[in-house]
Amino acid sequence: MYIVDVLEEEVTNLPLTDTAITMSSLFQPTSLKQWHHQLVHCCPSTIQEMANKSLVDGLNITGNVLRGKCEDCILGRQTRRPFDDETEKALAPLELVSFDLWGPSRIQSGGGKIYFMPIIDRGTSYKHGAYLSVKSDTSMIATFDEFHAKAESMTGCKIRRLQMDRVLKSNAWSDYCRQHNILHEFTAPYSSAQNGLAECAIHTTMDDVRTLLHDSGLGHSFWAEAAAYSVHTRNVIPSCRHSDKIPMEAFTGKRQDISHLRVFGSRCWARIPTVNGVQVTGSSKLDSRGVECRFLGYTMTGWGNYKVQDVALCKVLISHDVIFEEGWPHCTLPNVEGEVQLFDTLGNNNELTTTTSMPNVLNGPTTDNSADNHLINGPPLIGNDDPNGPADGNSASVVETTGPCQSNWISQPSSAIKESREYQDWELASRDEGQDWANARKRPHTSFAFDRLTVELDEYVACVAETKASHHIPRFYCHAMATDPERWMVSMQVEMDMLKKKHTWDLVKAPEGANIMDSMWVCDIK
Repeated sequence: MYIVDVLEEEVTNLPLTDTAITMSSLFQPTSLKQWHHQLVHCCPSTIQEMANKSLVDGLNITGNVLRGKCEDCILGRQTRRPFDDETEKALAPLELVSFDLWGPSRIQSGGGKIYFMPIIDRGTSYKHGAYLSVKSDTSMIATFDEFHAKAESMTGCKIRRLQMDRVLKSNAWSDYCRQHNILHEFTAPYSSAQNGLAECAIHTTMDDVRTLLHDSGLGHSFWAEAAAYSVHTRNVIPSCRHSDKIPMEAFTGKRQDISHLRVFGSRCWARIPTVNGVQVTGSSKLDSRGVECRFLGYTMTGWGNYKVQDVALCKVLISHDVIFEEGWPHCTLPNVEGEVQLFDTLGNNNELTTTTSMPNVLNGPTTDNSADNHLINGPPLIGNDDPNGPADGNSASVVETTGPCQSNWISQPSSAIKESREYQDWELASRDEGQDWANARKRPHTSFAFDRLTVELDEYVACVAETKASHHIPRFYCHAMATDPERWMVSMQVEMDMLKKKHTWDLVKAPEGANIMDSMWVCDIK
């Protein structure tokens, strides 16, 4: 047992680096921290085991040291330890298939879905995710029938057994299994844990959804996209049941390549398609060739096709020509060491080369004089009038060329923070001048309608022009009526008329035994 204490806001908000990285190549080595970011925050030891056993192509890791813990994993996955149990592992593909239903979600997805239906093949740990808008036998059977045809086409095998919770038992499911010669199995009453693989699939997927949404900063309405991203990525990560196998490879018999994986919710730029030299949007030839988007997942239409959303129009697009800026993972120790890959470019011999930049930009750009590396350096420091820099052979000299346009991705303070800073500056200035800043009528970002009182209201609250010290402010209604009833009654009548005009309440009979809350007038001079 541990005794823990919640840290204050100021302690947990550690300064993070504003440096952003761009991963646009499918072949460049990537750090273990970034692979952990791309592989749905998978365990680093699993990623290293995948690389050591060469289970997939494109998994090139540079550096095996991780500094600190992944903050998104801590917040998204913290839970109780699982109860281990022996399971049957020696099963052929589609010999035993199970599914379960999660939902309803309190927030609909972008497509109006509120249920998540994972279907798992126990022989290979392959997962298929489906999303439903209603919970009915018709919708579930139609979804399973779609998976049925797809799975048998991919594997060449037949589904032998189907396991599901007893609460989902119905005549429609019995007829479907009888029609397709499938052995129908149910869990014992009040023993949903017997369908453990489907339960674990829901648990793992929802953990991934919470982690991905927290990492990307997207709203809860993107839960279905995050779940689909998790299902797709988990199919190329070994499971606990089969630690030495890739589920998708065991299911299809084909070796998998994961070099196309990207970070969920990251910024990206999709190229606008052109037909006969004209953009499909009807824009001019001088307009931008790309549009800023956010990455939402992958498609099943082909390898390397991405599902992105236009930030400006909130329109979902499918594109193959996408440039990503994935950013840094959120870690408890945000130290950045070594060089950061920014852009991949083509050299003079059409060889793929990489532009690198040190995290400390004060050191200036660096060059490599070797003939094998052609690096495009960043822009020169302020004060260097010559964009090409010195061109002599001195090793201390720097040769600079104009690099591609890079996005700074620097976080900007919100409007609330800006307004708070303006109030602080205004308060300090007013106190220096000896003014009563709290009761002054002029305030930052206050609309003209609130700065000016109407003539009728000025007659009712004429005491505003005088100081509080010259008036007796009553504490209760009886005191107000006893000291100055004419003045306070006018203000109360104005307040009551405004409340009635806005229809603040409805008068109803109090229920029997109801605890009625008292109310009182609060008098003050503003």
